[in-house]
Parts: sequence; C-alpha cells; structure tokens
Amino acid sequence: MVRFVSLMLCVLTLKHVAGDIEQRLNILEQRVRAQTLQLAFWEQDYADFKTSVTNTLATFSHLEGKEGDASQQHKASVRDEAISNRSSQKELEEYEGKLIQLLRGFASEKQQMNKVADNLSEKFEQLVNTIHKINSDFEDKISALQFDVGNLVSGRTRYDRGLSDIETIQSHLKTVNQSLLETNTDLYKTNATVATINVDVRSLRRSVEAEASKTTNNINQILTEMAKREIAFSARTSQRLENLEQWETIPFGDVITNKGNCYSKDTGLFIAPMKGMYVFFVHIVGSTKSNEISLRKNNNNVMWLYSSPSTIRGNDANMIVMEIAEGDEVKVVKHGPWGQTPFYVHNTWSTFSGYMLFPTQ
Repeated sequence: MVRFVSLMLCVLTLKHVAGDIEQRLNILEQRVRAQTLQLAFWEQDYADFKTSVTNTLATFSHLEGKEGDASQQHKASVRDEAISNRSSQKELEEYEGKLIQLLRGFASEKQQMNKVADNLSEKFEQLVNTIHKINSDFEDKISALQFDVGNLVSGRTRYDRGLSDIETIQSHLKTVNQSLLETNTDLYKTNATVATINVDVRSLRRSVEAEASKTTNNINQILTEMAKREIAFSARTSQRLENLEQWETIPFGDVITNKGNCYSKDTGLFIAPMKGMYVFFVHIVGSTKSNEISLRKNNNNVMWLYSSPSTIRGNDANMIVMEIAEGDEVKVVKHGPWGQTPFYVHNTWSTFSGYMLFPTQ
C-alpha cells in the first residue's frame, strides 16, 4: 500500500512539472512572435526611409543635368538642399549600419531562442513520453493491485470457510477424544488379557522349542540313516585274468560307482553296512573254453554263471535279489574245478554291480 501511494505522488508531481514546462514554452513562443513582429516593422520603416533617400538623390542628379533651365539662385538653393541631403545620406548610412547591427543581433537572438525552444520542445516530448510510460506502468500496477485485492477477498472467503471447518474439526476432535478415553479403558483391560496371553505364549514357545529340538534331532538321525542307506556300486575288470585257481576271488579293479564306499577294488569284496534287501548283477566274458563262476555270500554259493565254449568268447550274466545282514561279505569267485583249464576272464567286459533296495529289520 505504501508503494502505491508513493507511485501516485510521483505521477502527480510529474504532471505538475509537465504543465509548468508547457506554460513556459507558450510564454516563450509568444515573446518570439512579438519580437519577430517588431523586427518586421523595423525592416519596413528602413525600407521606406531608404526609398525616400534614394528618390531625393535621383532628383538632385536630375537637377544638375539641366543647365540653363534655372537661374543661378535656384541652383544655389538646390545645391544647399543637395548638401543637406548628402548630410542626411550620411546619417542614413550610419542609421543603416546601426539598424543592420540591430537586425543581426535580433537574428542571433532569434536563432538562440529558436534553439532554446527546440531543446525545450524535445525535453517536453521526452517528458511526455516518460509520463505516458509511467501512466502505462501505473495502470499495469493498478491492474495487478486489483488482481491482488481480488485474491485477498477470495482468500478472506477461504479463510472464513477454513475457520468454519476448524470449528467443525474441533467438534469432531472432542468426539474423538471421548472415544479415545473409552478406548484407553478398553486397552487397559486388553493389556491385562495380553499379559496373561503372553505368559501362555512363553510357556507354549518353550514347549514348541523343546519339541522342535527333539524333531531336529530325529531328522538328523533320519538323515544319518538315509545317508547310510545310499549304497550302490559298480566295477569292471581292469586286466585279463588267466589261470584262475579254484575258489579264487575275481577282483574288479576299475570302479565306476561306489556310493557308501562298501566295495573294495583291492579285495573284490562287498561288505554290507546294514541289514537289508540287496540286488547283485554279474556279467562274465571268458575264452573259447567253458568256465563256471559263482557269487558267494559268506563263502556260500548263492548264484552261478556258466561261460560255454565258443569259437570266439563265451559269456554269461545273472542277477539275484537277496537279504543280507550287516557285515556279510559278497564276492565273485571261480566255481571250484569245473570248466576247462586254463580258467580265463576277459578284462573290461566283465562287471560286478549291486545296490540296496531297502533296509530290513
């Protein structure tokens, strides 16, 4: 608001200064017009006086040219008049010189006054342009102030509405506070119930933890047992076996699989780690002569193979499913003396495999 009042005072001051300058320009213009008119009168008087003197001099010259037309007395009179006219001519020349100086002074003063008038006019135009610009800025600021006033009025309306909303909210807050008081009472009761429940939960948690520990131990035992039940092996002969002796154990030195590490490639024995149902498979490739091979459990024959004579190589394969106890030994041997010597088993093609189906009680 203070900026607006200051702006109004500035505009009024500029308008007053502009009016004063315009009034002074009008007075100066009137003075220039009056001096110009006076100068014109003086120039007209000088022209009339110069014409009169010129006519007098012409008359004098004409009278001197007429000899015998007048008497000597008349000539003397005319001569005196001519002398007088010559004196007047001198005075006229002096007057003309002064008048010329005066006219030059008036012309110089007029030129200076015209320059001053032009400068004042230019400054007046600049001042008018400045006033127009200030008026334009003032109108823009007035529009902005009107817009701000409108916003203030609108803001006041929103403020009044906000006050009404605040009163409504305060009323709601009172209701909410009352509800909170009632809720706090319920919370006290709930906290007592929760405390009782926490005691029960802690007791239940201890029970669950004990049961979980027991279950974990059982699982670990089961995993250990399951690891023991992962039993499987497969091996093949790593070299040719010639001149086998009766009941000699056939070693399968090239081990392919040995899950549970129950088969020994050095002894050719499979030792059962636990009681269960097992599957064994034997494949033998011999020579052109017959040969008998057997699978023994604890030095008892449980399965036989017969490699019949052939023009190339005889071979045979057999499989057995049987229950064995923990620590029982299973192996492949030359079955006694039966067959044709020398007893021969070919390498690589002859295999011995086995695995546990499931444990038994």
